[in-house]
Amino acid sequence: MKKFTSFLLGICISSLSAQNADSLAVRKFYDYYLSNSKCYSNLGFLCNKIGNRLSGSVQAERAVAWAKKAMYEAGADTVILQKCMVPHWVRGQKEKSELSSASLKMNTTLNCLALGSSVALVQVVLKQKLKK
Repeated sequence: MKKFTSFLLGICISSLSAQNADSLAVRKFYDYYLSNSKCYSNLGFLCNKIGNRLSGSVQAERAVAWAKKAMYEAGADTVILQKCMVPHWVRGQKEKSELSSASLKMNTTLNCLALGSSVALVQVVLKQKLKK
């Protein structure tokens, strides 16, 4: 039994040292790409020069073209772009909504705003109006 316990202890210690070596290797990659690579400059270009990239937008198309060019500049021998269908949302006309409640003796007009086919924001506005 003593030999078996020693064996298990040896396995645990060796696995911990192997795990530590893996952690150190991952940390080296992490440090290199945060300090010596173009990661931050690429991210800065996407955020500051191209801007928001909603699906189907002109900025999304510009980002794809830029990424293809950047991959070739980084040494990729082949970059393949695949066509895909993405939802494209266009803001509709401005609308107003009337909120009336007989029990609260209230009738008010609200400005409505829906982002990306969502109605959740309208519900938040309604809750805020009811609190006042």
